[in-house]
Amino acid sequence: MKSELQSRCELFIENKTKMEKMGGLEYASVYMVSSNLYTAKNLAVDTDRIKDCRKLLKEKTGVFSAFRGNVTMPLVCMLALDKDPENKMDRAAAIYKELREEFPASESLALAAMLLTDTVSDDEVKTYIKRGKAIYKLMKEEHPFMTGGSDSVFAVLLAFSEKKDEEIVSEMEQMYQALKESGFGGGTSLNVSRVFALTADNGIENCGKLKKVFDSLAANGRKYGKDYELGALAGLVSLPVPAEILEEEILEVDTFLSTQKGYGILGYSKKERLMQAVMILAGFYAGEGQNTGGELSTLTGTLAMLAALEMALIVGVYAGVAASSSSSSH
Repeated sequence: MKSELQSRCELFIENKTKMEKMGGLEYASVYMVSSNLYTAKNLAVDTDRIKDCRKLLKEKTGVFSAFRGNVTMPLVCMLALDKDPENKMDRAAAIYKELREEFPASESLALAAMLLTDTVSDDEVKTYIKRGKAIYKLMKEEHPFMTGGSDSVFAVLLAFSEKKDEEIVSEMEQMYQALKESGFGGGTSLNVSRVFALTADNGIENCGKLKKVFDSLAANGRKYGKDYELGALAGLVSLPVPAEILEEEILEVDTFLSTQKGYGILGYSKKERLMQAVMILAGFYAGEGQNTGGELSTLTGTLAMLAALEMALIVGVYAGVAASSSSSSH
């Protein structure tokens, strides 16, 4: 494994350990994605700043606010990583209010608001939100029973595309069908088609690339999850890195993690560990200063690839946590 990648793995473990020691989180997957927000930027977790920002978020929102819940810690980390967290929080709250005029209240919508603080100016907010609503309606018409709250995040960010609304949704449907034919479940295939629509112009090709990497991992004894975890793998394969390199490096990172403290019998499961390997690589190749052999392919010059990947990971983990909460309550 190349030294830069091993250093990134070590940083991820250090960050995750710091996050775990802070306490207050119930699900391990939330630690993963929160730690990776820092690791993807090649930064060490600053626990004091995170605590200050967690306090800030609580001061700025009510007990029943959509900013509180399963996505709180990732949102807090986004604040902590910003040079002016108070201004970012105020802008996110204002954007959330605008979003609520078009979409039902949800934690996913709070996430969309936070992401939009980095991608849109105040005077353009309404324009993108209204277009996002139009795209969401088309998505809902295509799959009325499978399109839900988390899709509002995708719809709003897809509003930055230069493509026509109908073209965006048509391409997502083509990817959805291709993924289903490859053996992935309906709901999961739909989520992955959203990720590919956001992060690449060659989504159909990436459907095949995803299947190739997925099968290669299985052939090497690594069973990657087909549920919410697949969004992370989709984000990784959408980067302009050959499948063969990704296959090799996922195995290398997974093997390295397996030798570290916290990944034994009583630690993370093999499936969670493999997802962490994918997350580390996604941040490594999407982060600033990484040479991927060309410019990162995105739908617009406004929406950064890293923001799209963060969104894919957080929405995916949020979906997994929500599913766990639902099953445990029955």
